Amino acid sequence: MTIPRVGVFAVAASVLFCVQAWSEGGILMIGDSLSVGRVSKTLQPLLTRELGVKTRIVASCGSRPRDWNSKTSSYETSCGYDDLSATRSEEIPYRDALKQPHATPKLVKLLAQEKPETIIIQQGTNMFWDLQDARDPKRARAEIRALLDQVFSAKPAPKKCLWIAPPDTSKWPSEMEDRLFHLISEEVSSRCRVFDSRTVTRYPVKPSRGADGIHYDQTFLGRSQQDHWSEAIVAAVKALDAKSKMLIKESPRESHPPRRSHGS
Repeated sequence: MTIPRVGVFAVAASVLFCVQAWSEGGILMIGDSLSVGRVSKTLQPLLTRELGVKTRIVASCGSRPRDWNSKTSSYETSCGYDDLSATRSEEIPYRDALKQPHATPKLVKLLAQEKPETIIIQQGTNMFWDLQDARDPKRARAEIRALLDQVFSAKPAPKKCLWIAPPDTSKWPSEMEDRLFHLISEEVSSRCRVFDSRTVTRYPVKPSRGADGIHYDQTFLGRSQQDHWSEAIVAAVKALDAKSKMLIKESPRESHPPRRSHGS
């Protein structure tokens, strides 16, 4: 069967449009254990579909900002790893990670590979412990600044940046959650928008046995929270064109009822 010439031109134009649209700048996201698994598998196709650009998500369990910095030693995760895009599908779930440890890639290499217009950084979960030592907050601030220096030294540098601060927990007191959010905000907000994930999440009051108060995938109700969080992240990315420096900065205590103990 002979394909009409107009049809060939239409298909070629359609393919060319898609290639041009995707070459104009995609999304690169890095994350820690909270992005490994359900969240990255939900977000990658969701961002691609909703924003209409190529999206790559790399998540390394246990990681913190310094682990993505090219000037620091390599961090090998043994609790889970994802690298997902339209052409990549590398998934190492928690149950297999001890037997399949994986090095956390350096962000400068990922930026060089993807040349994204938008960078999303989901980090902070593994910095709560820093707040228990008076010396460590200074170190935490320094490693956030150092990572952002590398982001904006890339050529080309991303035009948009979103830092996703940790969601609600039941492990850490509200006061400590507030301190970490404000530490991140103070170091990040001049260069990136900051998304306070606590405003759209609430760790289940009665989690499943064995839940650690941090990871939502350990609870049945937590999985619906993960999906809601993913949708909120997409909305936050769409809002990056807004003029406001901060996407969400109101106190989460105003957005949620007072936290109850597990026994209530």
